Amino acid sequence: MRNMKKGVALLLGALILSSLLIGVVSADPLESLGNALSSAFTGLGESETLKFIIGDTAASGTLDTGSVLFSKVLFLILIFCLVWVVFEKIPLIGENDKIQWVVTAVVSILAVRFITGGFVAAILLPYTTLGVTMSVIFPFLIFSAFVYNVFATPTARRISWAVFGAVFLFIYFLRYGDLGDAKNLYPVIVIASLVMMTLDGTIMRLKNKMKAEKAMSVTQYRKYLDLLRRYEEAQDRYETAVSSGDPALIARAKADLAVIGGQLTKMKM
Repeated sequence: MRNMKKGVALLLGALILSSLLIGVVSADPLESLGNALSSAFTGLGESETLKFIIGDTAASGTLDTGSVLFSKVLFLILIFCLVWVVFEKIPLIGENDKIQWVVTAVVSILAVRFITGGFVAAILLPYTTLGVTMSVIFPFLIFSAFVYNVFATPTARRISWAVFGAVFLFIYFLRYGDLGDAKNLYPVIVIASLVMMTLDGTIMRLKNKMKAEKAMSVTQYRKYLDLLRRYEEAQDRYETAVSSGDPALIARAKADLAVIGGQLTKMKM
C-alpha cells in the first residue's frame, strides 16, 4: 500500500510539474496557470501514443479534448486506488507487489480506455450533482453542530434556525439568477430549517439519549430519561414565568430548573 501511495503521488507530482513548466509569466498568475493547464492537457490529448493507452479523448459537448483527458486521468487514478484496495485482500495477488501493480494497472487502463467523451460527460454528472449538493448542505451541517453544541435553551436554538432559514431565503430571492443548478436546493434548506426548528425538542432528546446510552446502565438510563423529561417541563415553566413577568414565579421556576439541571449534570459525570 505504501508503494502504491508513492506511485500515485509521483504521478500527480509529474502532472503538476509539467503544467508549471509549460506556464508563462503573466500579470495574472492564476489565469496563466489555467491557460497552461488547458494547453498542456489539450496537447497531450492529441498525442497518438497517449490515445493508444488511455483511449479516445475527442471533444464532446461542452468538454474539449483537454477536459476529456483530464477527466479520464482522474478516473484512472480513482479506479486504480479502488482496485488496488480490492486486490490487496486477495491472497494470490496481494502477496506479490509486482503482480498487484501489473494487474491493477491493466484493469484500470481497460476500465477507462473505451470510455468516450460522451460517456465522460455522463459519468461527471453525478459528481457535479454531488459537488453542488455538498456546497449547499455543508453549511447546514456546520450550523447544526454549532447550534446544538452552543445554545442550551430551545428558544435560542429556534431563533437561530429561523435566522438561518431567513438568510437562505433572502439569498434565494436576491441572487436567484446567479445560483445556477443549486437554486433548487435553497428552498429545501429553508424547509429543513423549519423542520429543525419545529422538532428541536425531539432532536435534543435523541442527542441526549445517545450520550446517555454510552455511559449508563439500564437503571441509570431510565432515571436519566425521567430527569430529562422533568428538566424540559421545568424549562417550559420557566419560559412561561418569564412571559408572565411575575418575580415569584420566575424565582421558583429558576430554582426548579437549577435543581434538576444539577441532578442531570451529576448523572453525566
